[in-house]
Amino acid sequence: MVQKSSPIESYNRLLTKNPLLVKVLTGSVLSGLNEIISSLLTGKIQLSVLSQKTLLMLIYGGCINTPINHFGYKYLIQVVSKLSKFCKLKSKKAINLMQLLGSLFIISPIQVCFLILTLSIVNSPIINSGGSIIALIKNARNNFKQFSSNLKDSVNDKFVKFYTSSFISSTVFVNVAQNFIEPEKWAIFFSCAYTSLNTAQNIYLKLKQAPPLIDSQEDGNDKDKQE
Repeated sequence: MVQKSSPIESYNRLLTKNPLLVKVLTGSVLSGLNEIISSLLTGKIQLSVLSQKTLLMLIYGGCINTPINHFGYKYLIQVVSKLSKFCKLKSKKAINLMQLLGSLFIISPIQVCFLILTLSIVNSPIINSGGSIIALIKNARNNFKQFSSNLKDSVNDKFVKFYTSSFISSTVFVNVAQNFIEPEKWAIFFSCAYTSLNTAQNIYLKLKQAPPLIDSQEDGNDKDKQE
């Protein structure tokens, strides 16, 4: 009789064979759930809008956040390992501290910036009003300076608040990973762990009225018509 493997065993087997692909798919699903859950909890449910937002979050989770986790922690572990050998460090606490500092001051700031940029776009008036991603891209292209300026303002305005919460949670998550998780599975663990935090931050942005990434030109057009 062939014994069926559990879902976890099957997942681990796939993770071993195709680590990056499995991590990308996992990150995409978790980020998509982030948007669905935050929309449900804030009562902002409109299927046409939600589908566009979920698609954006799927892209963010799979193509941005997961590669940062995968390659960021992979190279962080390698660099710390080489530095510890070069400096002849044998203390596990010292090695763990170096990994933690690398996570807090290199990986986390990058992730926070991309998260704010993504959430600002996801919660932009263009998407909220039912516009498509293509419409968003066209508006961004036609008003690139204003679009990029407003995104920059969004990062400047929210970075400290987001980074502070990430700083605290990262300290806990990295310590847990160092003691209980295999290095090859850190990216998966962090994707799962940060989903709750990112969902809370997404809810915060949805509840706080976001400034438009592209200012409406209707007022100007109305004035022209009146003249």
